[in-house]
Amino acid sequence: MISLTDHLANLLRSKSIGLATVIAIADALAANARYNLWFYDTVKPQDESIVMAKLDENERLTDACIAAIEKFNLATTGKYDKDSSPKNLQDLEAALQTFAKDITKAMVVAP
Repeated sequence: MISLTDHLANLLRSKSIGLATVIAIADALAANARYNLWFYDTVKPQDESIVMAKLDENERLTDACIAAIEKFNLATTGKYDKDSSPKNLQDLEAALQTFAKDITKAMVVAP
């Protein structure tokens, strides 16, 4: 299985994306990195049930982002470097922005 980071790196290699998509990819990468650092510093020492809940939440958010990337790839005939319609790019950018926002919101451990 390809990781979210690998999917995002492959998108960055695309010749058919614009600056707005590059920015959305960078935001998603940064948010994912911040979450991972936060998880290991804050959540890992917590009770196992909290750790498992956060792992499940992260998996759900990551899977949704990967699904959006794969949908974009299918819409562009499965290749990163094919021309894509503005609608496909807008959908991808929206999904990346949603991921960055939601993964950032997830960085909370309820008492």
